[in-house]
Amino acid sequence: MNITSSLLLICFYLFMPALIIYLCYTFPSINKIGAVLLCYIAGITLGNIGILPEQAKSLQDLSLDEFMSFSEKFSDDIFKKIDFKNIVESRKSYGSASLKNVKLQIKNAKKFLNL
Repeated sequence: MNITSSLLLICFYLFMPALIIYLCYTFPSINKIGAVLLCYIAGITLGNIGILPEQAKSLQDLSLDEFMSFSEKFSDDIFKKIDFKNIVESRKSYGSASLKNVKLQIKNAKKFLNL
């Protein structure tokens, strides 16, 4: 990845959320969609058009040494904390995607629909 691409990517990360917030304040129709959803769409688009660096790794692909290069506070339990299943199951709020909450939502939906 050359320096120009890196600078463009940094500018995108910094200025796209600001631009989206400005557009939401300026245009009520865009505000109805919401800044968070628009940022999400922009991120999904960026991730799928192929301009992200090829050498970029996901969190699950980093080694403990690479984590510790960011901070000495990381230990080998980081792999449990970034495991997708553990992340989803750790969510306890109503309507979250944990298995317990999904089962509760299904139960409530069946009750609501008289099934």
